[in-house]
Amino acid sequence: MRILRKIAAWGVLAAALGVVLLFAMPSYRQGEASIAGTTARDFPMEIAGKPGHLTDLKGKVVVLNFYATWCQPCIEETPGLNKLQNYINSRNGVILGVAADEDPTALREFPP
Repeated sequence: MRILRKIAAWGVLAAALGVVLLFAMPSYRQGEASIAGTTARDFPMEIAGKPGHLTDLKGKVVVLNFYATWCQPCIEETPGLNKLQNYINSRNGVILGVAADEDPTALREFPP
């Protein structure tokens, strides 16, 4: 009986480890196919107050950050993103923020 209990315990541990490894795999995206290595679709945007397109940034490393002015974690990550922008700017990189808000006043006042 003691041997069966040990085998069962090791089996449960192995199954749990298997589930953790499955979810830790970079190709696992909740059933969606991975988009790693694919080219981003071009879209219109405003860059520094001027109309532009994503293709205007071709050749640069682009960190795409989606945020909302009412999102507390978004507010908290802003200083870190600003610091990262200063670091990657000299390395031909840019952080591109995409706001989920439609209120221009809230965007002008972000971050608080």
